[in-house]
Amino acid sequence: GEFNAEFGAKSPVVGLTDGHGARPVKVVPSKGILAVEPQLKWDPLLLNRIGMSGIGSHGVIGGVPGGPDGMKAGAGTLQQTIHTYLRECGVDGVKVDAQAASTMMGQGLGGSVSVAREYICAMEKSVRENFGKDNHCINCMCHPAECLFNYKNTAVARASDDFYPRDAGSHTAHIANCAYNSVWLSELVQPDWDMFQSKHPAALLHAAARAVSGGGVYVSDHPGEHDHALLKRLVLRDGSTLRTRTPGRPTPDCLFRDVTLDGGSGLKVFSANACGGVVGAFNVQGASWCKAT
Repeated sequence: GEFNAEFGAKSPVVGLTDGHGARPVKVVPSKGILAVEPQLKWDPLLLNRIGMSGIGSHGVIGGVPGGPDGMKAGAGTLQQTIHTYLRECGVDGVKVDAQAASTMMGQGLGGSVSVAREYICAMEKSVRENFGKDNHCINCMCHPAECLFNYKNTAVARASDDFYPRDAGSHTAHIANCAYNSVWLSELVQPDWDMFQSKHPAALLHAAARAVSGGGVYVSDHPGEHDHALLKRLVLRDGSTLRTRTPGRPTPDCLFRDVTLDGGSGLKVFSANACGGVVGAFNVQGASWCKAT
């Protein structure tokens, strides 16, 4: 589920976001964010506004609906409604996306650190109440420090951009990004390398990477469209997976190499299991994300 909901959008779960005290809030990214993602300047969230749930029914402070006190009182109301609905439908866990947006909505509400803290705290409380205490949550779009340093109960976080089945150039970059991002993320969370499709042309690359990632192994196959031979190489007969005990990270000899574009370096990912070390070697040359193109 999304951390908040775009203002005015309808949801089959909760109806209008207005029903949860949502009010439009201006989104203002930092200069650092804009340097990394300049396309945010024309993102619909910036050109319009985002509906921030829970702040609309708690008065007006400093000219902002709800203000800091309203934000604290109302944070998590939308999450609680969605999570309760999903639990009643038999869902046993969630991926909570778009968390980084909370770092761009602090104007008049105490700043990005306060907003992120309150919403993450409320989200984790809702997850714990609806899905138990076993971390049945994947945090996503959550790499800002305001997010990473506020997790107290959830321990899994997406390590990269999404798996893009229709973008042939994205798959090698996906593996490289997951490995290098895990150098930092693994100190704070369990990095998650995202799902993949077992019948995709790049499925073998993704499957091998998941095997040494130390994270969960899961697929987003269309019903009935599975490569059972490939999946059986990842899963034991009892349904468990051979997860390594430590997060997968680049070996020291390739840590400062450009394994996607220098034309010669291979990506080696190391981890450890109960018996010893594990190293996966990957040719991920040929593609890289570029904000200029």
